[in-house]
Amino acid sequence: LSYTVLLDGNGIFLIFREVKNLLEIGKKIVYGKTGVCDIVGECEKELSRNNRKKYFVLKPLGSDTNTIFVPVENNKVFIRPLISKEEAENLIDRIPEIVSSTADIELSKEQYELMVSTHNPEDLIGLTARLYTKRKDALANRKKPGFIDEKYMALAEKLLFGELATVLEIPFDDIKKDILEKIKG
Repeated sequence: LSYTVLLDGNGIFLIFREVKNLLEIGKKIVYGKTGVCDIVGECEKELSRNNRKKYFVLKPLGSDTNTIFVPVENNKVFIRPLISKEEAENLIDRIPEIVSSTADIELSKEQYELMVSTHNPEDLIGLTARLYTKRKDALANRKKPGFIDEKYMALAEKLLFGELATVLEIPFDDIKKDILEKIKG
């Protein structure tokens, strides 16, 4: 898979990719900050007179009400296939190594955004581990965890645990518990 990383006007990295070769009805994908989605169909919509566009229809995992329409010709949406079961198992086995490599790193909000935007499961584990440690330290000092930290931790957990739960066919709450136990050491 190939990705192009560009900077927008705010200094935030955006990732673009060609989506039409990746999307197939019946498959599951990682879609932007939404996370795991089922590709449930295809449709055409009329945008204006004599201007029709084809869309893929996505259903976010765990949502009965949300529907996302992704233009077939749109290349400005981050989409990737799910990791394999073997990749997920290897990733979980490497958690102690990933945690130790991120233990003393201070990250800014921009770095949080970059790590989430890559959709790389290793980055998401590193971010989750770092933010979990920050939360634990804040609570130990009788402080409230930071809003930005909590926001990105929730997003990283949703993306990471949602994908791992899907691939390993384990309930979300169970995979979350298992991963957080491994992060604790």
